[in-house]
Amino acid sequence: MKKTGFNLNTKLTLTATSLIVVTVLITIIVTLYFGNKIGESAIQNKLSTSQLIQNKFIQQRGRQLELISLLVASDPAFVAYIAQATYELNNNEDGRFDMASISDLLLERQQQYGFDLALVISVDLFQLARSDRAMATKRNLANIAVVQKASEELLPVS
Repeated sequence: MKKTGFNLNTKLTLTATSLIVVTVLITIIVTLYFGNKIGESAIQNKLSTSQLIQNKFIQQRGRQLELISLLVASDPAFVAYIAQATYELNNNEDGRFDMASISDLLLERQQQYGFDLALVISVDLFQLARSDRAMATKRNLANIAVVQKASEELLPVS
């Protein structure tokens, strides 16, 4: 009578091979799981650190721009010139004033102090001049969020 099935050597080889395959698969799955967790944790840590640094930079840049605006606004000749131009604007029948000269002064300050844009805004939130356009027209800025926020938080300088 002939035995059917695998001999002992084949059975042991198949059992050992399947145990090795299962062990390798479990190792791969565990490594992927914990590797992803460690990777996600490291990425989250780097992102939060990067965000913190970026927020500090934005705060520092804001403070720097605030100091520059106070420095520019503390120049008596600059303030007197803008006050005179504003007076002429309010008391002149044709509503014209020397906007190009104010824009030139702003452009000089921009080159001197390295800021991106400067605006001269009236108390009623009208743009009188800007550093990037010499012939900019008078424009109501009251509906622009950043101008509203600045008018609420900043003290007027004269």
